[in-house]
Amino acid sequence: MAFHSAKALKERGYEVWLATPKINQKLLYEIGKELINVAVCPALPYVSEIEMHWIKAFDKVVVNVYPMVATAAIISKVRPIIWWIHEPSEKYDNFYSTLRCWYHKYASLKDFSSAYIVAVSNIAKRNFEKYYPGRINSILTFGIPDEADNLPIAVNNGKLVFAIIGSVKELKGQQIFVEAALRILDEHYSAEFVIIGNYSKDEYSKELQDSILNISEIKLTGNLTRTELKATFNGIDVVVCASLEETMSLTIAEGMMHGKICITTDATGIADYISNGKNGFVCQVGSVESLYKTMKWVLDHRDELAVIKENARKTYEKHFTLDVLADRFEKAFEAIEEN
Repeated sequence: MAFHSAKALKERGYEVWLATPKINQKLLYEIGKELINVAVCPALPYVSEIEMHWIKAFDKVVVNVYPMVATAAIISKVRPIIWWIHEPSEKYDNFYSTLRCWYHKYASLKDFSSAYIVAVSNIAKRNFEKYYPGRINSILTFGIPDEADNLPIAVNNGKLVFAIIGSVKELKGQQIFVEAALRILDEHYSAEFVIIGNYSKDEYSKELQDSILNISEIKLTGNLTRTELKATFNGIDVVVCASLEETMSLTIAEGMMHGKICITTDATGIADYISNGKNGFVCQVGSVESLYKTMKWVLDHRDELAVIKENARKTYEKHFTLDVLADRFEKAFEAIEEN
């Protein structure tokens, strides 16, 4: 998200630096191709005011994610900042409880009195305001580059391919996806199901693999590169997010960008942008029955899918392009200048 934001602002004519505690060579290469400056500062999450003297060279600063809490507090004293919150609830991650113990002196709102704090979604806002009530100034949704191929939107009359994308773990709900898929296959529908994402040797991954053993219509691909994933999107008809919670869903936004049918749960931030049956579908979180019924509807109403795909693409263009993201940042910049 930081990379995409830097790219969006650079395209608006800003000089942008991306400061990070560490970076791998592959990502550094991708950022370098966009001619975006990178500063590697290993002490960044734990800096003191003395170590942040170089930040005064910048006019505005965007601090990304809650684990940068100490940095956000320090920089806000010397420069206008936007602090961008993305974190899941305590139920699925321990960011808030752990970091509030580590950085107990930043548990008070007074340390961020001059910060303009935004959340990537209403779910992220709710999670943050559990600890800092009423402190989110606005919602600032992410944006992604437009990588869609200029292909006509058409309904595939062969097998419909459903895909769930993301690292295999309980939070992502792959087992819910598999159980719904098995019910679809039991009814002899012409469909295939693909699970894309890294998996490990943990119990959840093992059980998932065992549940699809010898079922040719359900495939587990493992991790794919960005290039491989983009190529794979051409063969996907329906993108599914079965997450138990997700402050935003990058995969659903990418699905909309590519003009795919998109199904997400009501525990994702992106569900706020979906009107059921119009530009995608929202099913009940944690419910195999709800996901099964939604996928079954898609299979039973193929003649209605073209319009939904077209509306999904329009939703991307309205809410998730880099140009729209730059507009949101500039509006936030105006707010911090007024502040």
